[in-house]
Formats: sequence, structure tokens, C-alpha cells
Amino acid sequence: MVHKEHSEQAVRDRRQFLLRELRKLGISKSFDGRKVEECSLFALEWIHIAEKYKKLNS
Repeated sequence: MVHKEHSEQAVRDRRQFLLRELRKLGISKSFDGRKVEECSLFALEWIHIAEKYKKLNS
């Protein structure tokens, strides 16, 4: 199923992008203390949004 494979690849790509961005920001742990590599895509999105917001407002 090509569409499903494409979607799964898109999720993996987005996850890797967010992990790279968080590393650039110096973030290695989530709000609850987990390593960011252990977080879901949903959690990574929220961590990224929160950290970018902090950076913009500091």
C-alpha cells in the first residue's frame, strides 16, 4: 500500500526533523523528564512549539 508507506515515511521524517531542531535548541528532555527520543510525534510537536515560543519571547 503506497499511500500508507508514504504516510509512515512522512511521520518518520517529521520526527527526525523535530529531534534535530530540539537538539539545536539544547533540549534533550521532555516536560515530564523523558528523553525526547522516547516521545511521540505529538509530544515532540508540543515541545518544539513551546521551546520556539520561549525563544521568541526571551
